[in-house]
Amino acid sequence: MQYEYDENGYQKFLMGEAISTGENYDGAKMQAMELAKQNLAAQVQTEMTALVENQVANSQLSAEDASSVTKSIMASKNLISQSIGRTIVVMEVYCTLSNKNKEVLIRIAYNSEIAKQVAKNAIRKSLAEESSNLSEELNNLLK
Repeated sequence: MQYEYDENGYQKFLMGEAISTGENYDGAKMQAMELAKQNLAAQVQTEMTALVENQVANSQLSAEDASSVTKSIMASKNLISQSIGRTIVVMEVYCTLSNKNKEVLIRIAYNSEIAKQVAKNAIRKSLAEESSNLSEELNNLLK
């Protein structure tokens, strides 16, 4: 999945990974899953920020508007993470440590197109509170 690309050369799936340790397997697994989703959200956030910076470089968005959009993207990481739906568990391994705690490694995959849509919706929600004008600009940029 990590090496699948669409017709435009973009990755079809984003991959997130996390390791967590806990007293029991289920607790460590849940924590690792949430951390992996945070990892995915950070990747989406970075991609969206790069897109906005590219639009500024192409003079399609003023620096002031770009600053507001970027600020909203940064603030929406938690919204993106919470909105990530069903992920695909690609790998899950665990081991029992010498102190009897469990260490769990999880690697998940998430469809890139769905991730972008989730991010757009989260950013739109954040921007709607700031300015409908910026929200409209974002819609035009992210088509």
